[in-house]
Amino acid sequence: MRGLTRRWIVPDHATEDREDTLFGRLVRWRGIGEGEALEAFFTPRLSQLHDPRRMHGLESAARRLVEALRAGRRVAIYGDYDVDGVTASSILWRILKVACPDAEVPIFIPHRVDDGYGLSAERLLELRREGADLVVSVDCGVTAVAEVEAANAAGLEMVITDHHEFARGEDGEVLLPPAAEVVHPRHPGADYPFGELCGAGVAFKLAWQFAREWCGSEQVGESFKRELVECLPLAALGTIADVVPLRDENRVLAATGLARLSACGIPGVRALLEQSDLVSGRSPDSEDVAFRLAPSLNACGRLGHAGEAVRLFTEAGSEESRTIAAALARQNERRRRIERRIFEQACELAEARGMTGPDRRAIVLAHPEWHPGVVGIVCSRLVERFGRPAVLMCLADGVAKGSARSVDDYSILEGFEACREHLATFGGHAAAAGLKVEEDRLEAFTEALLGHAAERIGPDDLMPTIRIDGDAQLSELDARAMSDIERLAPFGRSNRPPSFRLTGVRIAAEPRVFGKQNDHLELQVTDGRGSFLRATWWRSVEHRGLLSKGAAIELVVEPKFDAYRGRREVVGSVRDVRVLEVALDEREAASRSATFA
Repeated sequence: MRGLTRRWIVPDHATEDREDTLFGRLVRWRGIGEGEALEAFFTPRLSQLHDPRRMHGLESAARRLVEALRAGRRVAIYGDYDVDGVTASSILWRILKVACPDAEVPIFIPHRVDDGYGLSAERLLELRREGADLVVSVDCGVTAVAEVEAANAAGLEMVITDHHEFARGEDGEVLLPPAAEVVHPRHPGADYPFGELCGAGVAFKLAWQFAREWCGSEQVGESFKRELVECLPLAALGTIADVVPLRDENRVLAATGLARLSACGIPGVRALLEQSDLVSGRSPDSEDVAFRLAPSLNACGRLGHAGEAVRLFTEAGSEESRTIAAALARQNERRRRIERRIFEQACELAEARGMTGPDRRAIVLAHPEWHPGVVGIVCSRLVERFGRPAVLMCLADGVAKGSARSVDDYSILEGFEACREHLATFGGHAAAAGLKVEEDRLEAFTEALLGHAAERIGPDDLMPTIRIDGDAQLSELDARAMSDIERLAPFGRSNRPPSFRLTGVRIAAEPRVFGKQNDHLELQVTDGRGSFLRATWWRSVEHRGLLSKGAAIELVVEPKFDAYRGRREVVGSVRDVRVLEVALDEREAASRSATFA
């Protein structure tokens, strides 16, 4: 089934018997369970977190940190420039400073353009020359075999904490860096119960165990307990922003961290909320993190240096935090402008080079004027627009560097591995990756990847898809149902916001065009039996001509609460529309208005 912009994946149960409530059907459709399992899902608690000692190397890593600090050795943190890396670095720094307030614990965050992702041997040796004795990585390092060897040779003790994919040899075996400890939730040497933690989640578990080791007890002191609670919002920011599955421990960290976000005592968190207008009214949710807080934090890593975001969550006081938060907001606005320009250029180039037609199953483009810190976001928008993997690169000094995003059923990392003879470096995972290509190999790489994608992506897969939970009547989307649905939050990967197909509805009023770019539509729909829904369809103005008053449609919506004109009402976010019958003329519409279904 196809709508105007997407292919609809409608489950077999979509039209099942509606004797149960909409929420009851939704819980059953999602297989959440019942009894204790259902209650545990509804009420995530810290007691549901797994013991950190079950993670390979974590207990020993915590002990090494304790021993180093007590011996007066200098510990440094090596992080990453995205939200996950920033929050992971901040969590570990804050807990180490509880133990040793006077200890200097430097945090090194690489520059996205100058240093690139991951551990740099040069930067590690620089930390050693500056006096570091032990370096603990967060959110990076698990593939840095040569870099850790260089650090070891210089007398630097290395502890790696990461969650990314391992490097593998030609025979497929895991290649681990020769660090003193490698902490990873999917480490092949242990069977940790949940392997999908992000870098901030791993850092939080390490911080927890560090506090135990420092106190010599399962029960940590009050100062450690307070700091671990204060760090929960940081863990939630990293978890949601890194788009890891929001289940098991990730659901607990996201839910408990969001609940603490507004009351967090870290000045930088408060300043960030104030700058984003999230300090009054309802508590921030996962959507606020994904679309308001995370973009501001990521902007400095994309256009400047993420060290400012780290300072926001570590050493900055209230006044400095407000200054940093305001600067991040300005950078984010600049990022939006750059993103719009690159997106428009990329769309034109992709279409001009025939990469949006059914015979080409991927988009691969390079341009000397594109900003390397922004192309990854544009890749996501291209995937959304054209329903195929996208690779965008910045050309400079004979080298193309960039990012890639993919569709659900195609691993871009496997694509890169199949084309590795043309690549200087690459890394990532199935959905997102980074790469570097020598300019004289760019054409060969492009053709190789297009060929690989063509073999694995069918023509029917080129349209973006929507997974629908099931059918709903317009009258079912009321305040009671929405209050129940909110119990499933926080929403994100593996726990997406519920989406329902509404049938038997018409457009009740002429759609309203709005937004700075006049590119959004507000629809009023009715079932003709007294139920109405106000729904927003983002970036859809090109469909305005098909959506006149009176048109019979089916639509997929995500319901939500909205404070509108002083009252709380259920509204919809439109995912797609099918037009069944265009609008009738006024006389015919009037004669049918009372009888349509």
